[in-house]
Amino acid sequence: MTSLILEFCKKVPFLCCCDQGSPKRWSRVSIRSQSRENFTYCTYFGTGQNHNLLSKFRCIRIRNPAKKDIHHTSLDTHRLATQNPGIMNKYPVVLQRPYTGHDAEYILSPEAASVLCTTLGHSGLLSELNRILHTKYTLRTPGVSTLLEDCILSKYDFGTAYAHLRPLWGCLHWRAGDLVTLRGMFAEYEIYDQKAREEAQVNGVIVKPYSVPPRRVWDLRAHRVVPGWRTFHPYARYWPVSHSWADDLIAIETPVNQYEWPVPVPAGVTLEVVRNELLNLGAEYVWLDILCLRQRSSDPEKEKIRLKEWEIDVPTIGNAYQFCHTANTVQYCNGLGRPFETFGWDGPRHWLNRAWTLQEINWGAIIGGVTAEIPIPMDAVRTDGDCTTTLRHMMEPLIAILANDQKVVLFPLLTEMKRRFASGDIDKIAGLGYLLGSPSLPAYYESQSVEEAWYLLVDHMQDYVRGSLLFLFPIPGDGQRVWTPSWKQIEKTNLAELGGSSLGHEPVKCYGENETSFAQHRGYRINKCCIRGLAVLPAKPCEPRFGKLEITLSNGEMCNFKIRARHQQCIPDGWYTLAGGSNLLHWVVCRLRQPGELEAGLTKVSVITAAQDFDGLQELGAVLEVGNTFH
Repeated sequence: MTSLILEFCKKVPFLCCCDQGSPKRWSRVSIRSQSRENFTYCTYFGTGQNHNLLSKFRCIRIRNPAKKDIHHTSLDTHRLATQNPGIMNKYPVVLQRPYTGHDAEYILSPEAASVLCTTLGHSGLLSELNRILHTKYTLRTPGVSTLLEDCILSKYDFGTAYAHLRPLWGCLHWRAGDLVTLRGMFAEYEIYDQKAREEAQVNGVIVKPYSVPPRRVWDLRAHRVVPGWRTFHPYARYWPVSHSWADDLIAIETPVNQYEWPVPVPAGVTLEVVRNELLNLGAEYVWLDILCLRQRSSDPEKEKIRLKEWEIDVPTIGNAYQFCHTANTVQYCNGLGRPFETFGWDGPRHWLNRAWTLQEINWGAIIGGVTAEIPIPMDAVRTDGDCTTTLRHMMEPLIAILANDQKVVLFPLLTEMKRRFASGDIDKIAGLGYLLGSPSLPAYYESQSVEEAWYLLVDHMQDYVRGSLLFLFPIPGDGQRVWTPSWKQIEKTNLAELGGSSLGHEPVKCYGENETSFAQHRGYRINKCCIRGLAVLPAKPCEPRFGKLEITLSNGEMCNFKIRARHQQCIPDGWYTLAGGSNLLHWVVCRLRQPGELEAGLTKVSVITAAQDFDGLQELGAVLEVGNTFH
């Protein structure tokens, strides 16, 4: 591979730069010709010493980055509209006009993409590729006949052949042995992709949830969906699209995805206008769920494939927004391809209110569907409801919830997900797993019950996140487990009052399954104490609730401590066992599972916090440092 790069360097003037430090420890060398309009971008990927994957190499021809000028498109939209007012009538979203950029010759029309390679034959296929990609290969050029034969025997249409061949077509003239290397690279990428997916899921558990790249991408130039590994990069180079699903979807059969499944698009929107806008924004490859995540089909065999793919693809949808240059996320607020609007922001179908879009939030996203009337959507003021609110203001609290890279804030995240809309609660739970940064994720089975999916998610949470459920949730679980709430309780409980509590790091480990599940935490215990003053709720829910903790010491002396309940649940006066956190601030109010037998474990009743310094308890010998087990 290194010799290929050196040979390339002899042929063109170049600038060379190196960068390192990506999550997978790949090294990158970029070699650029000093042509004014275009440059050849040649990248060598070498693995770090701890990786076995072979070195990667790719060479593609793309336009000068200075030409890639449409990100936030207010000025461009206004200019286009004023230069040609009639364009607004045909294309309310101006960037949905047909793409006419300087590299438009590389863009296939839907008609050209649909021509079968068998119809073109070897000579016709070669002629079209030479014409579009400005090459002068013949059937005698090393490797050409073999590649063309592969496309014809595979019964590809021209769009699919173009998508597969375009990234490597410029490499064939280097030397006769290149074809062997390039075809080996094809096979290596495919094997690596398959291996990554196989190793990521074990017995219904996604053990490597953040190493699964998107399965497919949409090649905008070819207008075809292709495997992600065909983009010749350790991870697919693409722009992700985030959108809310409209309530008037129409399922269309299309060659874009080789008719694999009906593609649901909003009424009045076509894939062609969406493609136009994405091309005008500067994208070449795109991840769009309706095309890249297998959708439902009436074909029973394809449904089996969908269910299998969804086991891993649905819980890891968030990867589609992480394995890419996320600054280039395109966000449609009112439905895919539809114009941005300043009303209806509270509606159940708006982007702001959908469950899946919570993990797709990106402060630097490009807003799609921009019109001349609303050139800067982020600062547009809504025209219904609170007429002083902008999209930027609506997104700020969401960014705040998700911006804490150090620690997941559980209850604000649950509160936000609860208020959102989804096809079913099981989708909310599936989306939460990725947002919570769980080290492993349960596979997605749409036939699961909501409670089963929730308990599986709890099992796979980070230990300290699970600790929040034990130490901060105010009531015992009413489902299979008493130590943690059911999803029904999560839905009914006002979690906002719990979000202000700072638990600290209290790892809680979980063992067993279903009814046999139990949790363990290493902390403190007060074996016998009396709680008073928290049995009655105040007249105003916001009023603080304080009570008294009475402890009888071994010498018979009675000690009193001030306690507080940060919730609106009654704790009857009486004798309890307390299980405390490592900072002696948060306590779980418990009863012995079997009276008189501490080894039998604890049953949660409620939670309290210390309203004064509890450090004196250790000096008095009133607490024990133990491992507490909760059932």
